[in-house]
Amino acid sequence: MNHKFHCYKLLSIDDDVVQKLSNHIKTLEYKSCPDFPSDIIQVSTDIDNSIVSLVQQNLSKFIDINARPTSNIARMSPRTYLAEHSDLSTHMGNAKKHDYTFKLQIPIISNDKVFMMWKYTNEKTFVENMEVGGVYIVNNIVRHSVVNGSDDYRYNLTMRYHRISFLNPGIIS
Repeated sequence: MNHKFHCYKLLSIDDDVVQKLSNHIKTLEYKSCPDFPSDIIQVSTDIDNSIVSLVQQNLSKFIDINARPTSNIARMSPRTYLAEHSDLSTHMGNAKKHDYTFKLQIPIISNDKVFMMWKYTNEKTFVENMEVGGVYIVNNIVRHSVVNGSDDYRYNLTMRYHRISFLNPGIIS
């Protein structure tokens, strides 16, 4: 499903949850994955379930807290650019899966030199600097790219939910 927006901020998670995530993600082991160049993005799926539960409690106005998301932490190397791509390929060519899967991005460690860009046409591009702790629904069908212009790693928590997990279907249309 193609959203009518490039990204939409639902809310900001509590500062104490951001701090717990920040401490936790620095201890994880990160590995390359087939979806990204290994020198740019590495991923960890070894996230403490109690911390994911804290994030879900923050999301309880929007998402059924009994829903179990697919989650990972993406670590982006300093001074790198992730080229334009669409996440259709991450579902092994199963475009229908995008009809019911929605992706949330939550920057945990980031800064003002990290940007995500969506290119709709040659004349229509959107650029977003997502704030730490913000919970964003992102349009990952439209070609997008990411740049980390800083000297530090950028860490994002990604959570994927099924359409029926959203309490108000209007926020994902």
